[in-house]
Amino acid sequence: GRRPMASTASPDGGAPLSTPGPPPASSTAQPRAGPKPGGKWSGFFSAVSSASVSKKHKSKPSARAAKLIAKGDIDEALEIVEEALRALDAVENAPVPDDDRASLHALCAMCHSRNESTRRACEHFAAALDAAEEEEAATGRRAAAKGPKGPIDAEFFYRMGEACHRRGQHGRCALAYEQASELDPRRKKLPSRLTPSAVHHQAGVSCREIKRYEEALEHFAKVDAPLEAAVGSGDVLCDMERCHASMGDFASADACIRAAAEDSGESSQLTVRPENVCRVAVYRYERCGGSAERAVKELAGVIENKDKTSLSKKKEAEVLAMLARLRASLGQLDASEANFEASLGRNPRSHGTWLSLGQLYEATARDDLALRAYARVVEICDEDDDETATSGKSDGGGGDETVQTVPTRGRDVVVRREDEYVAEERRARGEARAEAVLLSGAVYERHGQPHRALKSYELLTGDSHREIREARETAVLTRCALKVQRVFRGNKAREEARRRATARSVARHYGARGPLRGGDGAGGGVPSESTGGSYVQRWDASPLAKQASSHPFFKTEGRRRKPPGSSFF
Repeated sequence: GRRPMASTASPDGGAPLSTPGPPPASSTAQPRAGPKPGGKWSGFFSAVSSASVSKKHKSKPSARAAKLIAKGDIDEALEIVEEALRALDAVENAPVPDDDRASLHALCAMCHSRNESTRRACEHFAAALDAAEEEEAATGRRAAAKGPKGPIDAEFFYRMGEACHRRGQHGRCALAYEQASELDPRRKKLPSRLTPSAVHHQAGVSCREIKRYEEALEHFAKVDAPLEAAVGSGDVLCDMERCHASMGDFASADACIRAAAEDSGESSQLTVRPENVCRVAVYRYERCGGSAERAVKELAGVIENKDKTSLSKKKEAEVLAMLARLRASLGQLDASEANFEASLGRNPRSHGTWLSLGQLYEATARDDLALRAYARVVEICDEDDDETATSGKSDGGGGDETVQTVPTRGRDVVVRREDEYVAEERRARGEARAEAVLLSGAVYERHGQPHRALKSYELLTGDSHREIREARETAVLTRCALKVQRVFRGNKAREEARRRATARSVARHYGARGPLRGGDGAGGGVPSESTGGSYVQRWDASPLAKQASSHPFFKTEGRRRKPPGSSFF
């Protein structure tokens, strides 16, 4: 029969407490041996067991948190998970006998994602994947989709993609949505606030940012309901246009932007994003024959409604710079300068805006301010190149830090794409820097300062600009040589003219100053060796000599008088 339970009275005088009696003598069950005092993990077990496993059948923190999340108690679940993570981090290199870090970090990330804390969510998403990789490397098994590692499933990757997209971590976002599509091809585990169109649009933007243009176009083509992604069809067309232009397919890019620029009465066809509104407005004015007033009005409207559209400072600076360039092309130079200055107030390190402002100063005959703007462009580009090189060395040879903790299966591809993106940014900075150097050198040449122009051209470094630098230096030196030659020849000519003006000259004139007759013998002309064989008239054959022979004045005695008209100096 059953052995009776021993009954004792409670300390407060209430109902007696029942305690089990000693086990029967025939029982062979032995109690589970606990950790030895002073053992290797005694501190860890004492910290964890007192909080979570004091009872034999008490559930794990991850299981309790998962149940609370299913009920909607996000804050309470977050407290349980964070307490368990603190207990695990209390002991260095602590093993996880009853729970694992991957599931705890995954649940913590899910809680932060539901609470709209994207920064903390991204940190725990990355930590969960790192822990899963470490466990796979240590145990040889991959984190399963069920059990204690259940949070790492399709919903996990959906929420990770959304959080990373909001934080601008496009490499992780693209990889997360790729994993989610593999685990859930029919989109049955989408979170309530996500739709297939929103997922495809976010994935397309992330793929475009990491230079995976073909995959981005595939995602953009699957955006059936743009309004579900908080965009219009014009925004999707603008995104596709950027992909086609980056791939070199300018015909398709022009077709996309032209379709976005066409007017439509349906609200779903309109462009919503501020930067796309600016692109469409400028394209409509430059390519489709739109009015300048409409383009300026649309750009100014974006700036006026920046608070309603949550326009960031960087995007606002780009819109102001675009508006300034448009007004400069229309001749509104004062308003253009004001917009340039406002743009630099939002983003003072925009080398493109500084370059355009320098060109505006040069167009308004303020070359001193233009030279300062060009020097600022060179300074910004050099500083950005130094920061890029320093970050590349600190990261171990390249790649963005946002892609260093992604799973191994897609790490190499993402890092390579990020390296290409960095190289493209460096190339654009190099082109802007070279243009600023060339413009400053041209200003110095125009003001007659070739030595400063040569110093400016020396800043053109790199093999890509070597030919341009040599051509400009040769042109400057050639103009200087020609100027020196002109000065030398001018001085020599002036000296010769001065010498001729001060030297004595002798002229002999015989007879009258009349036209000489031809050398046919009719006028008595004879050839002269002193004049190179030409015919000259003899003195005795001239009309004056014939008249003087019969004139009484010349009939003198003794020496004959000199005929009039001849002179000796």
